[in-house]
Amino acid sequence: MALELTEFLQGSFNLIFVLISIVVGLTILSRYFKYKKFHFFLVGVIWIGISTPWLHGAIAFIIYFFDPLLIETAGFITIRFIIGYTSIPIITTLWFVVFTDLKYNKTKR
Repeated sequence: MALELTEFLQGSFNLIFVLISIVVGLTILSRYFKYKKFHFFLVGVIWIGISTPWLHGAIAFIIYFFDPLLIETAGFITIRFIIGYTSIPIITTLWFVVFTDLKYNKTKR
């Protein structure tokens, strides 16, 4: 099975996006250690978490070069689904917590 051009482009762009998001998220996380504000920690984790729907495509792209037949197994497809979509509710909830804490801090009781 050959890797088609569209699959190659999609996988490589997924990998690039995930790597950039991890670097940006870790940069924001490093601000937590400098300023000791917990919002930086949460926003850094959220930034990395935003890229998780693309993470499974990046992992599949990397694994394709080592074992192309592994990608089509049912177990790997299940793992890709779990990696890609289970963190979305957690990240969304964290974002709502941080956003409301930053935006509506003055109106909080």
